[in-house]
Amino acid sequence: MSHFLDRPIQGQELDILADEKESLFRELYKDKVETLAGYLDFLTLLKDSNIQLGDATSAPAANRIMILQQLGIENYFSSLLASEDVTHHKPDPEVYLQSAKNLGVEPSECLIFEDSASGVQAEINAGIGVIGVLSTYTAQQLPPCLTHITNYRDAKMDLVKDLIF
Repeated sequence: MSHFLDRPIQGQELDILADEKESLFRELYKDKVETLAGYLDFLTLLKDSNIQLGDATSAPAANRIMILQQLGIENYFSSLLASEDVTHHKPDPEVYLQSAKNLGVEPSECLIFEDSASGVQAEINAGIGVIGVLSTYTAQQLPPCLTHITNYRDAKMDLVKDLIF
């Protein structure tokens, strides 16, 4: 905010502007929510295979709720965490460690699909295996991952089993 407004923005003003930005995002994006190719099929395959699913995001809960509701998948996840649910944010591993705890599993038993550098670093910091999703960054721009996918058609159940079982 300080960069774009060319002045220091902090405290309550920063909170107000950040909330307004996120509210505008939800309003503009709510009818445009879409996933990477194969995501919904892969998610359904995981759920049907009785794999516990969690969603851990640095975004506000209102963003997560809007997106999951638009996709009709809010009931797929046993653990839902957003920025309000943690004290420290990515690349701190808190959100992923709390998600593993909510799911009743050890971090080493988890596998996370992540498209951001700070998220990949948070997973590494948590001791969790990560598959880099190349939707925003190249493999070279992300910290080291177990493997990479460009969309969820590339993500097969065999891949998940090989990496976590």
